[in-house]
Amino acid sequence: MLFNILPVLLIFAAVAVMIIVIVRRLPEITAINTDTIPEARSAEVKRQLLVQRLERKLRRGFMVVWESTTTWRSSAKEKTAALYQKLCALEDHYRRPPGTAVGEQPPSVSSMPTDPAGQLVWRADQERHSGRWSEAEQLYLEAVRLDHHCVDAYLGLGLIYRAQRQYKEAVEALSYAKKLREDMATTVAFGEACLEAGRPADALSAFQAAVKSEPSNEHYLGRLLEAAILLRKKQLAAATLVQLTKLNSEYPKLVEFKQRIAAIPSKQRRIE
Repeated sequence: MLFNILPVLLIFAAVAVMIIVIVRRLPEITAINTDTIPEARSAEVKRQLLVQRLERKLRRGFMVVWESTTTWRSSAKEKTAALYQKLCALEDHYRRPPGTAVGEQPPSVSSMPTDPAGQLVWRADQERHSGRWSEAEQLYLEAVRLDHHCVDAYLGLGLIYRAQRQYKEAVEALSYAKKLREDMATTVAFGEACLEAGRPADALSAFQAAVKSEPSNEHYLGRLLEAAILLRKKQLAAATLVQLTKLNSEYPKLVEFKQRIAAIPSKQRRIE
């Protein structure tokens, strides 16, 4: 019986010895450098060449697509800039209370006049800044009845009529105010009303005077440029655009102005 079991035990012992030897030698077997094998080295070189060729093709394809979209990207950039400028201008417009002039501040108690007409105008200015235009209009008219030469009353009336889109009445009131006192407030308000009333020639004259007095005022330059474009005065518009760009390269409507000036046909010289 022992003779029958002994061969089986020897076989198991031999298998165990083989397993032990393999486990001990496995790290050495797996650590074989395949770079020393010519076939493996050739396969790795081919793989690297294929990867490099694929990278070059992808790079060339990307450059072709990028260059083909140059015009589209430039147009999209200009449109985005124009949209941003319009939004900035719209924000600035709605930040300013309707019926007020650019840069105008609400009247303070310390600035209250002593004469009856001046006091009515002071009260009317407060009503106008609060958006109560009907009440302000009545106070201005009452001030005019007391003093037919009350410039600030005509100025306030013109601002109210502009806010109500009654441009003809606004121009009339502001024109009279400008005749009585031709200062920056009346000149600019008159120019603004003329632009909105479709009278760019009068607006151009007013803003030329304003820019002459304050050449670094970008709002006056912008309105002068608007009037020049409407009158199709390309040279004046281009010169004003350069001046405005130097003053503020981030002015909201620069892109729009540039496009509108480019659309104005140049005058052709007569051939004698």
